[in-house]
Amino acid sequence: HANNFDAWIVGGAVRDLVLGKIPSEYDICTNATPENIKKIFENHIPTGEKYGTITVKSGDSFFEVTTLRTEMDYGDGRRPEIVEWGNSLSVDLSRRDFTINSMAYDIESEMLFDPYNGRSDLERCILKAVGDAHERLAEDGLRILRAYRFMDRGEFGVWEPNYALATALVDNRSMLSLISVERIW
Repeated sequence: HANNFDAWIVGGAVRDLVLGKIPSEYDICTNATPENIKKIFENHIPTGEKYGTITVKSGDSFFEVTTLRTEMDYGDGRRPEIVEWGNSLSVDLSRRDFTINSMAYDIESEMLFDPYNGRSDLERCILKAVGDAHERLAEDGLRILRAYRFMDRGEFGVWEPNYALATALVDNRSMLSLISVERIW
């Protein structure tokens, strides 16, 4: 913000905060490009620069800072072939996997952005895909494993996928063959 860019906490940290848990990590999205991020933060690691992600070190903490983006053509069933930087938080949130992960929090304005009703799904213990469930899982096979991980919420019980996601999980099961053994492990 001090360098005239927007920034939001996204993903798991927002999900944990809504559930009343203290997040173990914070991911940040911004309209700053990877080049901007590297100029602003001296102590950084270009962990996924091709995909817009720079890891920023602050004290003993690490933060993944990712440029707002759109993605297309998941040729290998895991990673997009085309990534374009963007300026729209709404577009960035629309490409995420599940509604509970498509929320963003703006620290400056203290506003929660929840265009897909992730907060409501958290309260109702329901797992839903953002947009078309078949399409969302077909983009990245790892999302199938993530869905099952999110369905078992430990202290928060077992969550049910909605019908569209349950059907997509079965229909897209062949995508699991594209996941590396260490990811499955």
